[in-house]
Order: sequence, then structure tokens, then C-alpha cells
Amino acid sequence: MVVGSGDLLVGAAGVDDDQGWVGIAMSELLGLPLVNGARSTTIAGTTARVQRDIEGGKEMVEVTLPAIITSSQATEPRYPTLKGIMGAKSKPLEELTLADLELSAADVAPTQRVGAIEPAPQKGSGEVVQGDAAAGRVADLLAEAKVI
Repeated sequence: MVVGSGDLLVGAAGVDDDQGWVGIAMSELLGLPLVNGARSTTIAGTTARVQRDIEGGKEMVEVTLPAIITSSQATEPRYPTLKGIMGAKSKPLEELTLADLELSAADVAPTQRVGAIEPAPQKGSGEVVQGDAAAGRVADLLAEAKVI
């Protein structure tokens, strides 16, 4: 979310490739500091204290507002209720043009393109090594894989 100059929610990742680039790109384009993976956020004046999970514990980060703070993937999904779904149908939808946002086509032109998406190659079955020659065969396999 952009905190301190209106609210804008930025999730952890998209449904296409789960790379989480929206918050990062917005931070760069808007020139705002970024804190990724927030578990909780507390705002006091012009400072946000963001708690996030790290390996082996928790980390507390302070950032001057306005800033972009993205949510953690560890949050629980909130499913809409039937009442919420029905209420959303009657809410007005405001459609904005590039001109409304004071942008041009060049401002929103993509800077990256996906050249191709291919499935990963199928992995073959493994090899079971047994008996007195197992150690030698394991060493040969590791050498073939350039591990040793």
C-alpha cells in the first residue's frame, strides 16, 4: 500500500508468475521507499513500523512515509460473503482514461515482453545403486553431474 498519501493495496504476487513485481515497479516509478513482505504495520506520524518474518525470527523495519509496503504471502485469504458479492454488483465502477491520470501511451508502454513460456523438461527416473560397487557408482554419478 502507498501509506501516507492515500491508500493503495499491493499484494505479494500476481496470479500469472508469482514474481511480486507490482510493488517493486510502483516503488521505482513513484520514487518511494519500499518494504516487502509486511506481516503487520503500525503508523505513527510520518513513520511506519513494519514487522516481517525472516529466517529464524522477526524483523522490525521503520520507513518514512509516504512509502510502499507489500503484504506477506503468509496472510490468510479472505473470502467474500454472499452479502458482499451482491453488494458489489450495485457499487459504481469508475473507469479512468490515461488522460484522467495525466499519462500518455508512452508512459504505460511495456518495458519487458515474454518471449516464450515452455514447460520444464520431464525428469527421468532415478537410479538405485546397491551392493559392493555402490560407492564407486555414486562417485561416478557425482562426477558426471560435475558435483565433484
